[in-house]
Amino acid sequence: MHLSETTELKCLEQRIIVSRKNNKKNRNESQVFIDSYLFKFFTKTVIGFLIISVFLTLAQCTVKKPQSPQWSTNYVIPVINRIYTMEELISKIDAEALNIEGDGNVAFNTTEQLDTFNLNTEQLSTSGLSFDVSDSLGEVEIEPPSSDPVTVSLASVAGGLATSLAGDSLRIPSNLFNVVFNMPTISTFSSATIAEGGLLSIVNNNLGTQINNVIVQILDLSNNTTISTTSFSSSIPQGVIDTLVINLDGKTISSNIRMITWFETSAARIDSASTRNIQTQIEFSDIFTVSNAIAEVPQIIKNFSSTVELLETDIIESALLESGTIGLRITNGSTIPANLNISIPDLSKNNVALNFNEYLDPGIISYIEIDLSGYTLEPTDLALPQEIQINLITEISASAPDKYTIDKVDLFAFEGTISDLSFSEVQGVFSDAEISFDNSSFDIDIPTGFESVQFANVSLELNINNTVDLPGLLNIQLDGSNGKTLIISGNINPDGTTTILKNDSSVSDFIYPIPETIYVSGSASMGEDSYHGTIESNDFITGSVNLAAPMQVILNETKVETDIEKEEINQDDYEFVVGNVIEANFIYQVSSSIPLGANIEVFLSPDSTSLFNNPELKIGPLYITAAEVDSNGLATGVAVTEEQYITIDSADVDILKNSTLFIGQEIFIESSEGNMIKLNQDGFITLLGRIEVEYFFDGEI
Repeated sequence: MHLSETTELKCLEQRIIVSRKNNKKNRNESQVFIDSYLFKFFTKTVIGFLIISVFLTLAQCTVKKPQSPQWSTNYVIPVINRIYTMEELISKIDAEALNIEGDGNVAFNTTEQLDTFNLNTEQLSTSGLSFDVSDSLGEVEIEPPSSDPVTVSLASVAGGLATSLAGDSLRIPSNLFNVVFNMPTISTFSSATIAEGGLLSIVNNNLGTQINNVIVQILDLSNNTTISTTSFSSSIPQGVIDTLVINLDGKTISSNIRMITWFETSAARIDSASTRNIQTQIEFSDIFTVSNAIAEVPQIIKNFSSTVELLETDIIESALLESGTIGLRITNGSTIPANLNISIPDLSKNNVALNFNEYLDPGIISYIEIDLSGYTLEPTDLALPQEIQINLITEISASAPDKYTIDKVDLFAFEGTISDLSFSEVQGVFSDAEISFDNSSFDIDIPTGFESVQFANVSLELNINNTVDLPGLLNIQLDGSNGKTLIISGNINPDGTTTILKNDSSVSDFIYPIPETIYVSGSASMGEDSYHGTIESNDFITGSVNLAAPMQVILNETKVETDIEKEEINQDDYEFVVGNVIEANFIYQVSSSIPLGANIEVFLSPDSTSLFNNPELKIGPLYITAAEVDSNGLATGVAVTEEQYITIDSADVDILKNSTLFIGQEIFIESSEGNMIKLNQDGFITLLGRIEVEYFFDGEI
């Protein structure tokens, strides 16, 4: 506290006046004494003085010199002269949520940002796919062997049985004859098991007579086996060429074939005998396939195709892959070198379908991995479940003159997995894309003393920013740390901002008492009713929650700490007071225009850091009643106290020995006791206070 200059001047003036009065009195008395002593009463005075001296001596008393006059006075220390406006009171509560609105009313208004929530990863990825495309070599159609016919003359056939006649004639008896045809070694295969095909035994009868009971026997010279024994169904007249088809299906033959043709003739005269002969020949059918063989392999092109199903409930029209891998295991299970071409037409990059070749030697297994980043998936199948086509083309070059062992069960295959498929963008028809709001929360800065405030009306505004090109249905659950729950639901627009307003009593109930933390959970279902749109990996939903309440509240006790002020104490003044205190009081007056009672405590200390928690002197509480209110809880007048006194003991007065004092106040705004009150910018609390010390002054300067 600061002792004003006016107070110092008054004290100094009082000391000077007292001093002057004493000096004047002494001079007057001396003058009277001199006049009386010298001229009029000298003798009487001497005698009187002697008498008095004798008396005082007998009474054992001494003569004292004159003393200064003494009286009491007041020492005044101004302590407080403050008007606390509503704006200042709100600022001292130090909460961003409290502010004065444009209409002048105090309101609780806080906006909290929600976290950013992205599309669930399954919306931009697909489950791993696996496929197995394989096929066997199958039956191979090889080039049918061929040979020239063998001609045997009549003379050779009949041999010594024929009888020469006049001219160029012979007589042959009735007899059984045979013709042997050794087919030239077949060059196109060494051995073959015939899947489909036949051997043609051709007999051209130019013997000059009919042959009967024609029997054909096919021998495999390499294997020393009889392939077939069969007969013509009828005789072969002179000049007729007849063919017997011998089915070789399932037969295994080598490259060394012999055909023996048996036939009978009747006794007959043969003219022009020198020109007569029988011609035999082996040919193979045009369709000649083998199930296994050691053969020259012709060019073979095999097409295998398979599909793999996308495990999706939404129709994908086009999807740009952010990542993904195809792993392939390609097998050439044959003894033939082969070139394998694999293509997936539904996957493309730069408008070129995924396609690659792999040359494999016989019996080789190859492992291939393809990075799908940057590829586009465009299924041609737009019906659920969607299928992706996978093609394998196996190409075998003609091997002549080299021979290979082939078997129809020789396997060409590729097994594959498509894994870690994730999309950066998907276009299609969506019905169940989802964004989850989990593991999210935000804190509310509760104003000091508002821990148990009850608001009459609260509105909750939820602003949702949706970057997804799909509409959605929002369902959010807010769980407060106060144990309360609030459900918010509503439709949200595609690729835009949506505001959902909720201002019913459930909101007021939810924030009573105000929760320190609000936990957010729930989800947004996007693309309801099969909506055609596009989603991207960086699509998200975010937003904010705004809680707004005009200060028409049921308020519990609220504490406000004021600013700390500093006063300087003149220690010269304090020396006059110390030890001479008669009485000390704190004198104050309070007025208030807020609709709540208040208790004020005043703190004094030489240490500002411990002023509120360990003051050297605490005065109060100083009480002011609530101002009168109207039906809306708004103050209509000003409550004022009379000038009040609080006694301070002499020990507390010692606080004035400090040259610097720090002063602060705590204002405890009372509860509204369950009644709704309304605060506005016109509210204030005024406090005037001073310390007055009455002390004994002995006149000494």
